[in-house]
Amino acid sequence: MDFLDISQDEKSMNYRSPIATKRRFSRGRGDKDEDNDDDYGGKNESPVPDMTISPTSVNEETIESSFMDESCNTLPSFKMGEPIHLRLAEQGYSLTDNFSFDPYLRCGQFMIQRVNEKGHLLSYGNGLVMKVGAQFMTLEDKHGKVYAACKSRYTYVPSYIIYGPRPRYFGQAKSTHKFVRTSMAPGLDSVQLYPWALVKKHGRNLESVVSIHMVNPESSHCSFKSEATFQSVHQFTAGVNTHTIVSRVERIEDKSVSSSTNQCSRKEIYVPCGLSIKEPFNNIDIEVSDCTVAPGIDPLLMVCYFAIHSK
Repeated sequence: MDFLDISQDEKSMNYRSPIATKRRFSRGRGDKDEDNDDDYGGKNESPVPDMTISPTSVNEETIESSFMDESCNTLPSFKMGEPIHLRLAEQGYSLTDNFSFDPYLRCGQFMIQRVNEKGHLLSYGNGLVMKVGAQFMTLEDKHGKVYAACKSRYTYVPSYIIYGPRPRYFGQAKSTHKFVRTSMAPGLDSVQLYPWALVKKHGRNLESVVSIHMVNPESSHCSFKSEATFQSVHQFTAGVNTHTIVSRVERIEDKSVSSSTNQCSRKEIYVPCGLSIKEPFNNIDIEVSDCTVAPGIDPLLMVCYFAIHSK
């Protein structure tokens, strides 16, 4: 079975080595396998794939400042073949039900660093960390600026909602949830939240598929798109979770369907765009993952997802 044609059935999502996966998706969205030229029906000439835009506002000022100071840059990679490499180190304590990724007791934080081409660890996003609290997991920099907040829905089949501090589209209604910090000065102690993405499992086992649904700008009730934008699954070696693959879901017309039918049939193609590899066990208080994000994919969204699904 070709790697880009993974079945939606989680049982048929075959194991793939993290090395092969990293080599496949690092080329970006516009490339395809040389031996599988018919998957997309033509060559994509765009220099980089369409971006899943960050919750922070992207304008000329932020782009210019980001390129001036690489340590503050949280934008997607704009160059084909140059993915973003991050290191997530969880420092804290959590108890899970050993089945899902929804811990019932969790605290601490994820230290986030960027890995350059020489393997050196650098500051990322102006000292970005994912803080884990009783109600929210908050992605914020060293000055307390909030980039995203993640909240469990406490459903039987685990699910999370990722929020951003800015509207995702014009006229989007804010959430009834608000992130409040008593230690901040008046006026800075609360952050309005806007739904960004829904992360949900399709079962309660570690092997269950996870899908990510973006907020639907065409909905007046801030609902999420019924079709998943991304799909992910843990991968195991000798029964141990070693890495996690995130794939972008592409939907194309199924040419194999007979033309006699009046209904347009589509098939789903899964293109790897994110990879998290767990480092060997080295400290009882620290769990480290090496994460790779393909060009055109929002690294902040992937950081939120990897932190949510780390367990």
